[in-house]
Amino acid sequence: MLGTTVAEVQGDRLETARDFARRHRAHLALKGAGTVVAAPDGRVFINPTGNPGWPPEAPGTRSPA
Repeated sequence: MLGTTVAEVQGDRLETARDFARRHRAHLALKGAGTVVAAPDGRVFINPTGNPGWPPEAPGTRSPA
């Protein structure tokens, strides 16, 4: 989807998220240790409180296969 490797994304998570959100005019949540949330206007936030797990009990979601 990004045309890059996982290692490149992990190497600069903030700029990867910011660039994707700007180019696609979308909000992006890049999951992982310290979820990165990027907005289309270039703002980037880090949520240090979560975890990289998928919440299977969340309404409207299904666990990835």
